[in-house]
Amino acid sequence: METGQASGVAMGGQDGRRAAKASAADLAYERAALKEFARRSAKAHGCGAPRLP
Repeated sequence: METGQASGVAMGGQDGRRAAKASAADLAYERAALKEFARRSAKAHGCGAPRLP
């Protein structure tokens, strides 16, 4: 059973945990990682690069 903080998650959400708000740098890193994943996945499956709006 968890008590207090565990792995950067503060108490408070409906299930007793609430995620910390991501910083602008974290979001930029996530977007870049997802973009690269999509590009490599498309290439591996013989598809064209995905187009984003």
